[in-house]
Formats: sequence, structure tokens, C-alpha cells
Amino acid sequence: MPDGSPWPTISLVTPSFNQAPFIEETLRSVLLQGYPRLELVVIDGGSQDGTVEILRKYQPWLTYWVSEPDHGQAHAINKGLAEVITRAFRVHRLHRLEANIQPGNEPSRRLVERLGFNREGFSPRYLKIGGRWRDHERWAITREAWRAGRPVLRDQ
Repeated sequence: MPDGSPWPTISLVTPSFNQAPFIEETLRSVLLQGYPRLELVVIDGGSQDGTVEILRKYQPWLTYWVSEPDHGQAHAINKGLAEVITRAFRVHRLHRLEANIQPGNEPSRRLVERLGFNREGFSPRYLKIGGRWRDHERWAITREAWRAGRPVLRDQ
């Protein structure tokens, strides 16, 4: 970073299914930004239109990719997030991951529950969004919980 501190790692999950006309442009758009600590994860649903060949071409720049049948875009994103969580604990050796969710955001709440996060508490007026202070719920998963065999992606 400009102040000499290390750049944070950013993990980007890209779902794909028969996206050969677009996947290369997507990958190039991300990679050509030149971010130094990018983890690019592509979850492809078993494409048969040339997408896999493009993913193989970009394999040196992909952190992880797989092409296998799945249950649609949301399932692919969930699989990608599970891979990112696994990398956070195994590769980056983080102790915990946190998620901050606004009350009433049920899709996000269900997602973090499926990923094995536990609700830890509530913080009133903590996040400033759109010029207003908003409440949020605090969710987290620790390396210990993950190591104990807690499922990283529960069935949907």
C-alpha cells in the first residue's frame, strides 16, 4: 500500500455456466486491474461451450477453479465461499472470520449459517451506510470450530 503496509488479500468468487463468450473478458477485467493480492476463484457448473478451455488458459492466475455440475448460480457462489473460508484458515492461517449483517437481511443470515458462522451479538448504530448509522448483527467462525469438523457448507 502507499504507506508501506501489506495490501489486504481480496478473494473474488465468480460463478459460471456456459459463459465462453464472456468469461475471458471477465477474467481479464479483474486481472488487468493489477491488484497484488487477489485470489480469483471460479466455480463453473460443468460448461461444454469452451469455457473450460478458457479457464485452463488462465489457470496460472486463478487461485482455484472447478468445472462440475452444480445446482445453479447461488450454489456455485456458496461453493466458492466455502473454498475461500478453507483457504483463509489453511493457507492464510487466520484465527477467525467475521460477517456483519444488517437486521432483516435474511438471505445473508442464512448464508453465513450454512457456512458455519455463529451469531455472536448485536451492535447498535455501528455501521454508517448511506449517511446513516445502522445496526448490525455480528457473526463469526473460528479456526477451532472449523477444525472441529464443523461443516463449511451445509446442504441447502
